[in-house]
Amino acid sequence: MIRHLGSLLGRAWFFLLSSLGTTTLTVIVFFIVLPVVIFLATVGPKTLRSGWRDVSMKQRVISVMITIVVWIGLFLWALARTIYQDHQGLVSANETLANENRKLRPIAERVEKSEKALRALTARLDNRARQQEKAEEYADFLDQGHSCSIKWADGLLKRDDAIIEAQRERSRRWLRGVYERLLRDFGRNTAERFRIGKTQGIVLGVSEIQDHQARLTELVEILKEIRSGQLALR
Repeated sequence: MIRHLGSLLGRAWFFLLSSLGTTTLTVIVFFIVLPVVIFLATVGPKTLRSGWRDVSMKQRVISVMITIVVWIGLFLWALARTIYQDHQGLVSANETLANENRKLRPIAERVEKSEKALRALTARLDNRARQQEKAEEYADFLDQGHSCSIKWADGLLKRDDAIIEAQRERSRRWLRGVYERLLRDFGRNTAERFRIGKTQGIVLGVSEIQDHQARLTELVEILKEIRSGQLALR
């Protein structure tokens, strides 16, 4: 606060000197030092001879007071003018800033739109990356389903009840695992698609191995949709 006040007073003083076409040294010499020297030169000898009672101070005091009042008035004018100039400069700076802001607003809007588009693209790319990761996970499920189907068919050919029962139980676990994962990743509709399976004219519920094969075929279709980005992750 004090530093700013000192700066304001200093700028007002130099503005006054500039307006008067003078300098601080000139003011000190001609309005302080010289009057004091003249006063001492004229009053000093008389004071030494007869003392202060014979010296008339009234006119000199009046002259000094008038000079002080004039300088105070001039300084107050310079101070007011400096404050006004600061105000004008601030108004001009604000107008310039407002104009710059108006010019920058369309650019800011374009940048904002670009950022939104970039975020949307990034989200899509992230989603596609997640979909590809999910596709790899479901590819593992597909391999497990194929393995179960092959071993099940082999057990039927060999009429090996132990192999058939083991693959039947494996198929049921596989069904539960894939269904729960699809339900979590893509929702109930996709999970139900898998549970029902791609019948291709097969009557479901008659043969468990045929049901397993229908679900395996539907999982192949679902996996294609995951890889192509047609299925949206939850």
